[in-house]
Amino acid sequence: MDFIKIIDGIEVCDNAFEEKLINEFYCKIKNSSFYFSGSSYSSAKEPKFWFLPIIDKDINWVNSDFEKEIKYFQESLNKEFKRFYINGQTFTQSGEFHEDDGDLTYLLYPDISWNIDRGGGTEFKILNNDVTLVVYPKFNRLLRFNSKIEHRALPNIDLNGLRISVAFKTLKEN
Repeated sequence: MDFIKIIDGIEVCDNAFEEKLINEFYCKIKNSSFYFSGSSYSSAKEPKFWFLPIIDKDINWVNSDFEKEIKYFQESLNKEFKRFYINGQTFTQSGEFHEDDGDLTYLLYPDISWNIDRGGGTEFKILNNDVTLVVYPKFNRLLRFNSKIEHRALPNIDLNGLRISVAFKTLKEN
């Protein structure tokens, strides 16, 4: 996997995984039941969005429907996941700036039809809280970034689309 450094702490890799597997994974995601309860952090004011948990080590929970994908991604990234989940945002849904748990976050965009015109970029605060960097979803694009860099999902502006990102939270030592 060849990551390209965007700035310190943020890297991108296009065509990160086997295309066939990502397409199958995306179909499985779309046929799964999401919860309307996700948020960037625990705040009553935080806007909710669609959430599909896969792994949460804090509560010792694994979604057995995704065992094949868990194994594939852990082996491909050579990482054990602290948390692994899927976020979905429908029209106008977005997130708030936040830091992630863990040390490194990987975000995968699995939708082959998504493009910049549909919005839904991942925005990072990079300088003095008033300069940001946006990386837009693209099929099979993988972002890797320091979990302590504040970031958020920008609004999905596609009236009929579901902006999906797959989050892998890891620790540096594994």
